[in-house]
Amino acid sequence: MVTVEGTRQIPGENTLAHVTPTTFRFTPLPAAREVRSVSFTRLPFVHETTEWYYLFEEVQRPDQLNHPEFLYLHPPDFPLHLRPRQKGDRMAPLGMEGKRKKLKKVFQDLELTGLERAEQLLLCTADGVILAILGHCIAEPAKVLPQDERVLRISWQHKGPEAR
Repeated sequence: MVTVEGTRQIPGENTLAHVTPTTFRFTPLPAAREVRSVSFTRLPFVHETTEWYYLFEEVQRPDQLNHPEFLYLHPPDFPLHLRPRQKGDRMAPLGMEGKRKKLKKVFQDLELTGLERAEQLLLCTADGVILAILGHCIAEPAKVLPQDERVLRISWQHKGPEAR
């Protein structure tokens, strides 16, 4: 017997359980393989998912790099890859001085739900190094350096219910 106070969402490997004191239901999570992997070799580049539009462009370095609507990265080498998470992924989040952390732990720190994790795209180098979690954070290898005059700017926009 399970006792639940209030409403909870419990992410599983393939489902998200919605549990209340009187009911429970399961919502299947999309498999990571349903999120397309994409490569690109030049800017600007636009990528569209079922929920979001992403724009990758090279811009003049702004005075303020900490902006809620953009991620700014050191100008990368091409090709770049957008892909879903993979089992065992690790990244070095900005500010951790190159120490790598399991992506699962980074997602927990960002408080992403199981559904959000399954649909999340990662920006990676050709060697598989994770540079950014789109819409959330960048990795230490992608940080903008003082000498960078031009940077990669990633912006995103939610499609909204009328666009789907």
